[in-house]
Amino acid sequence: MKHKKNQLFSIACKLTLKLAFFCSFYAMFLCGILPLENTNTVAL
Repeated sequence: MKHKKNQLFSIACKLTLKLAFFCSFYAMFLCGILPLENTNTVAL
C-alpha cells in the first residue's frame, strides 16, 4: 500500500514538473516571440 502511494506521488511529481516546464517554456515563447514581432523596429 505504502509503495503504491509513493509510486503515485512520484508520477504526480513528474507530471507536475513536465507541466511546469511546458508552462515556463510557453511563457518564454510568448514573451520572447510576440514582443519581437510587434516591436521589431524598436528591437533593431
